[in-house]
Amino acid sequence: MAKWAKLPIYFTLCLGAILVLTACTPKQGTVDPQEEQAPTTLDLRDKGLSDVTDLLDQTQLTSLDLRGNEITAADFDALSAALPNCEILWSVPVGETRYDSDTTALTLETAQAGLGDALAYFPNLESVQFATAPDNATASDLAARYPGVKLLWDVTIAGKTYAPDTEALDLSGTAVDLAKLGDELRGLANLKSVVFGEDVFALADQIALANAYPKVAFVWNVQLLEDFAVRSDVTALDLRKHIVPDAAAFSDSLVLFPNLQSLDMCGTGPSDEEMAAIRARYPQVKVVWYIHIYNWVIRTDIKGFSTGNRSRFPDGAGRYEAGTAQFSYHRIHAEDFEVLKYCTDLIALDVGHCTRLGNIDFLKYVPKLQYLDIALCNLEDISVLENMHDLVYLQMMYNYIADPSPIKNNTKLRYVNASNNCLTSADVFTTLPNLERLWINCSGLSDEQIASASATLKEKLPNIVIKASQDNPEYAMSAWCPGNEGYVQQQAIFGMRAKGN
Repeated sequence: MAKWAKLPIYFTLCLGAILVLTACTPKQGTVDPQEEQAPTTLDLRDKGLSDVTDLLDQTQLTSLDLRGNEITAADFDALSAALPNCEILWSVPVGETRYDSDTTALTLETAQAGLGDALAYFPNLESVQFATAPDNATASDLAARYPGVKLLWDVTIAGKTYAPDTEALDLSGTAVDLAKLGDELRGLANLKSVVFGEDVFALADQIALANAYPKVAFVWNVQLLEDFAVRSDVTALDLRKHIVPDAAAFSDSLVLFPNLQSLDMCGTGPSDEEMAAIRARYPQVKVVWYIHIYNWVIRTDIKGFSTGNRSRFPDGAGRYEAGTAQFSYHRIHAEDFEVLKYCTDLIALDVGHCTRLGNIDFLKYVPKLQYLDIALCNLEDISVLENMHDLVYLQMMYNYIADPSPIKNNTKLRYVNASNNCLTSADVFTTLPNLERLWINCSGLSDEQIASASATLKEKLPNIVIKASQDNPEYAMSAWCPGNEGYVQQQAIFGMRAKGN
């Protein structure tokens, strides 16, 4: 029993009783369900315990409270390794004082030697406040090792002292050294904003300070471009009259604008790829620039684009630049529309008449389209439409489409023109719950298929208008456009006149 003598007497007796009961248990038959089991929870607070050797074998433990005992860090490490499933509370030595390991805040006189290692034993720690500021090397080490812990102390800037809980600094009218300020602000972990006066700082120094304190909003003058300076608390930047010579450096500088919501960079110079990188880096900012489709120049926030508009688009969203070559739909290919992936606001698209388009796979980039015209494009496959759940208007006549089933998920569709195709079935149209207008003239369907689909649709949607003539008396959509609300709405988005209305 010499081994157990190191533990409190009641714990020793408890374990001894368990051993006696175990030894006396008959080997044959079932175990008595009332038999006492080894404890899974032990509270040994303030018991003068200094040796944990006898606890290392108690692998059944799930909770062990050793607070108030002089346990060393080495003892705790040994216990943690031996009892991996046990939650252990203890008093952690920090210098000459001990602090409970479940504490969330520490108040210390200074940053003593070994503090960086000691803090690892406080899993719930949120803040450490020092009466005396630690040196820069120690502060940097602690901040790097414990980024989730606030380090607090009184800070003196230009002769004025600020308490650790300071949230806002007004340094206007104060001569400030940004490099020195970067070290001083470490003690103000609750800081949210710093306002400067009309001082002019080096852009690199401003960026370094902003990156060092990403949670702090610095309000100061920023020389963003050689010919453009602005206050950093703006919510919008319009740079259309300026050139951005270095997109990467410019992107770095945007960290200085914490409130920025919109950035207009149309015509400023960077490539699509460079602009996309800026957009990805600052997802909270609406970044807009010019893209090029054949001879069109359009903004990435354009709402409607039509190859039929060879003038200016509404709200300055784009323009057609004729150049010297005569316009031809035959020169436009699917690759020209790949840049639509940058047009996040696009809801209406007309690529009709582009007979050498080849495919419409680029539509995967604009899944939120509501209006789509792909007429006269010599298309056979429309499978990409399967995921375009917001479509309201679909014009796809004069193609070679045999399978219209991909539109089965486009349950918002109200207007569909599928005339002059090679359809093998009309079943998909009967599943569209909001259909108001359906044109399937000379679409490849038999009289029986047309009659069956028409009857089903009329029963479900009594007010639907269906045109399904086999001899196709309609020419140039003469009956499709007049009175077609969807067509009128689409043309308005394109900035074009609606025919027959």
